[in-house]
Amino acid sequence: MWRDGKFWFTATSQRARIAAIRRDPRVTVIVSSVGTKLGPSKSITVQGTVRILEDDETKAWVYPAIAAAIIPGADEIQKKFVGMLDSDRRLILEVTPEKWITFDAVKMMQDSIFPED
Repeated sequence: MWRDGKFWFTATSQRARIAAIRRDPRVTVIVSSVGTKLGPSKSITVQGTVRILEDDETKAWVYPAIAAAIIPGADEIQKKFVGMLDSDRRLILEVTPEKWITFDAVKMMQDSIFPED
């Protein structure tokens, strides 16, 4: 989920990626345009630093926000999803972007076929 200039994720503490993040908080997030109105040819790669949060206050707003982003307009299903997320081992990952790398396959093809002199 994107909010307040950061990416927000959730994962359980036993995941291998959590151990890796604890060793080195540098991460890469890739967002694809597949399935959007933009079509399948664009992506953004974001390099940043992740912070692991475990406090109840953060979980209280992140879980419902993620549920609303994934399941828009279905309040009862969102509530059930939040209930599923709310477990002892679940963590919140806050990613602060530091570098953005964009890719547009259509633009790349146009530049390759019709390079500027």
